[in-house]
Amino acid sequence: MLKRKIVFYRWLAADPQGTFDLHRVIGDLAGHIAADPHFAVVQSNEVATAIEVVDVGDENSPTNVVIYALRSPENRPLQWEPGQPISAIQLEDGQYPADVTHLSIFPDGFAAQDAHGYAPRPGRLSFFLRKKMREKVSFEPLFTPNMIERMRPLKGRLRGAQIAFTQTEYTGGEGGSLSVLWPQVLRQRVPVVRLDLSMGRYGPRDRYLDNAVDDAVFELAENANDVIEKLVVRGKNPNSGVVEEINLLNERLHVEGEFAPSASAASLPARSEVFFAIDQAYKEFHRNGILERAVHAQLLRE
Repeated sequence: MLKRKIVFYRWLAADPQGTFDLHRVIGDLAGHIAADPHFAVVQSNEVATAIEVVDVGDENSPTNVVIYALRSPENRPLQWEPGQPISAIQLEDGQYPADVTHLSIFPDGFAAQDAHGYAPRPGRLSFFLRKKMREKVSFEPLFTPNMIERMRPLKGRLRGAQIAFTQTEYTGGEGGSLSVLWPQVLRQRVPVVRLDLSMGRYGPRDRYLDNAVDDAVFELAENANDVIEKLVVRGKNPNSGVVEEINLLNERLHVEGEFAPSASAASLPARSEVFFAIDQAYKEFHRNGILERAVHAQLLRE
């Protein structure tokens, strides 16, 4: 059985001046791909992404797509066997190693994917639609409903943060909180950047990260989910006087799942099982009112 996390988001039009017509856009995309299968791939300087439309959906059913993070020839993994030299994996032209995730987009503004260590994130779909369809949509992370209560006391009292960014082209990671936290590194071609911000173990106990850094960390937790590999914050709770540590990525709204492998690949879960499990988790969260409360559990910086 393959273990996956079903992780929830909310989606919305990313262009303040426009709207995002989900079913029209995905229906048009499916038509383009049917006419030309190569339309399913977008290749840019550093990344390649492919989209497969499974269900266009309607006002009563989710839109289901599969997102493929493709590895270009210079980024392909190697193969090894005992007694033989290491070598490149042999693939035909137009074939790619691929990391895969299944994404359901619900008509009421929620979405969910099956997440694992190498799963591409919904930002890949945003990037694809922006490049291929000139349409803008964003996917924002949802946290468990109690996150406001847990994080609010730490606002302005952060003693440290451990952050790992993925600098990939599709995230468009320039400006905003990113430029506050690493203005020089933004200009370097480094795939992953790790920061350990701290006031020091032996420093004064009443000193905290300055307001700009504090705001930037909270902004990342809200909006920059597609560039974040790790985000752990440490802050002093004035109610208890204790320094608390919260791993924000572990607090994402999700459920655990196990799936049988597909018939085509042992490392790929059966597609029908995944989409069914996402739909069931969505319906359960709706019945319990958790989705609606989680929308308001974005990490507020006020």
